[in-house]
Amino acid sequence: MLRWLKVSTACLLLATPALTAPPKPVESEWLATGSGGITVDGDPRGRDGSLHYEMEFKLRKTVTKPLFVTVDFENPVDKGAPLFVELELAPGATSFVAKSERIHAIRNREEYLVKVWIFADQKHRQLLSTHEQLVLFKAPAELLKQLGVTLL
Repeated sequence: MLRWLKVSTACLLLATPALTAPPKPVESEWLATGSGGITVDGDPRGRDGSLHYEMEFKLRKTVTKPLFVTVDFENPVDKGAPLFVELELAPGATSFVAKSERIHAIRNREEYLVKVWIFADQKHRQLLSTHEQLVLFKAPAELLKQLGVTLL
């Protein structure tokens, strides 16, 4: 019985990144959404599960100078306080991946906004473009509870 439980838990944990539907790719002047979504990092003990955004973006223009990118991820707990990451893209870059910090609560069956800001300068004064992508989070509520994720 214990062996079955360990195998089931391992299979469940391996399956958790695929819980959310992939976003319908959006294209903007500078970017095309490649892949991504919200990944569940479950705790098989059901105590401290978490989630994080992970998005891949493909550049549609040639990068000849460093670019400075800010990615805002809608915060399920407080829409007014987005999660964000800042990246620097080197000349020649063709894509990049942005990951948010971990969160512990989410609303199920809801779309969340990811917004990318591309700047020509490090002080974020010369905005080149923005890109918006909606990400649907949808997973079995009972599974999320078992993995320690709080539903709002």
